[in-house]
Amino acid sequence: MERLFRLAAKCIQHFPRRTRTDMALSMLGWLPAIAEIDKRKLNFLQKLCTMPSNLLTRKKFNFRLHLYANRQFSGQSGYIPDVCRILRKYNLFHIVESYLQTAIFLDKLQWKRTVFNAIRKYHTQHWSERMNSDDDFVRFKTLHTDISPSILWRNSDSLNSIKHALCTAKVLVEAKQSGVKTCKKCGSQTSDLNLHVISKCISLKKTRTTFLNSVEKQYSCELSNFLKGCNSETFLRTILNPRALDIYDIVEFLQKDFIQSAYTHMPKKIVISGDNISNVTK
Repeated sequence: MERLFRLAAKCIQHFPRRTRTDMALSMLGWLPAIAEIDKRKLNFLQKLCTMPSNLLTRKKFNFRLHLYANRQFSGQSGYIPDVCRILRKYNLFHIVESYLQTAIFLDKLQWKRTVFNAIRKYHTQHWSERMNSDDDFVRFKTLHTDISPSILWRNSDSLNSIKHALCTAKVLVEAKQSGVKTCKKCGSQTSDLNLHVISKCISLKKTRTTFLNSVEKQYSCELSNFLKGCNSETFLRTILNPRALDIYDIVEFLQKDFIQSAYTHMPKKIVISGDNISNVTK
């Protein structure tokens, strides 16, 4: 199920199958499939612990739970040891320990909120640790900082903007390449084709100039001067996601219009196919 879930996240965004799972899931705002499974098991626990005490199901559950506790939480199989393991995983086991002593459990709304926050905190923390420990995420983590739907998808409200967003997302999630690559447009040798094509490639100089002039004309000289004077890496990251850098106040044109303008002039010309990047527009 987990493998199918990951594949679905990549297919929805048209990512290659070898795209890092943490990138694909986080850009949709999805937690791993196991998070949903754990949540449902924990919600079922709340139903068992709050059903009328005279029901046979409640009595049998309490008996098996106390028996499991008296055996020092070992020697059983099935739902109870499984849910206890999940509770420990999300640091919620103290709630069951309190239930064993008082027979009082949280109501449905409180429990759902507690479970949601605990599960999200656990997976977000582990996601951040993986982001910070792997060089493949160096560029990605500066532009996508949490597990929430990417601004690329939130601001794509037409077929044309979706096409631009798909190309931009592919550049953003492409794995770091080893060795020196050759740009098919200008023949230059480079270790980072994405960076070269968007920021340096001579064959796209006219396109970059047109884009920068449109920024200056339609938005602000300050923004245009910043893009002209920044280094190649900052230019690339700004093109991919200007809001993520928090360089300017969050205003409407940065949230949507500027991003769409950037896509119109730059990312749509870039297509990733394996290790190669080529210009679609001849």
